[in-house]
Amino acid sequence: MRELSEPEAARRALIKRYRGELWQPFVAAMKRYDLLREGETLEVRLDGGAASLVLALLMEALHRHSEYPFTCLFTASPEARPDAERLGIPLADGAAGNVVTDSRCRTDAVEALLHAMTGEGRIRSFPPREPLPDGRRLIRPLYCVARQDLARWCRAFGFPPPVPENPDAAARLETLRAMNPQAEENLFHALHAAHPDTFPLRLSGKEL
Repeated sequence: MRELSEPEAARRALIKRYRGELWQPFVAAMKRYDLLREGETLEVRLDGGAASLVLALLMEALHRHSEYPFTCLFTASPEARPDAERLGIPLADGAAGNVVTDSRCRTDAVEALLHAMTGEGRIRSFPPREPLPDGRRLIRPLYCVARQDLARWCRAFGFPPPVPENPDAAARLETLRAMNPQAEENLFHALHAAHPDTFPLRLSGKEL
């Protein structure tokens, strides 16, 4: 059997080894939140972080296997270009997509919720999709993916794991996980319940 190259192995792992942790939650978010529609042009932004690298490979796979056509363009910041080239991600010189990506994940959303609750006294986080001032739409396809699962893929292929935006909120979440391993998932469900107008679709078979 032919040995896979690193780019081939990295892509295969997303669909096979980490299917339950990465591929399935990614596809679930795309469907649950109606993130992309037929015929749209998507700009996938690689910002130098590990999460955006995983997102690019997931979107690349979705583009190959999707039941409906859409255009997928990849752009990268200067610091992200070496990793994109290492994995053979084709970069566009420029992009004019009507939909752009943000690579923040489920853990980021929960930590944003904890920060708002403890620091501001309100229930607030970022949604899976939102309009931009220029008329485009921002989507977060990793919205159902946990940071620890992104980190597993990164460690397997020698990339630095994602880091939290808010270390204090991350520490609080770790404390809650120590008391209840389901804390992150429960907070994620609670976030949906608190924002029924923002999250109108179904999550795990439950009405939001």
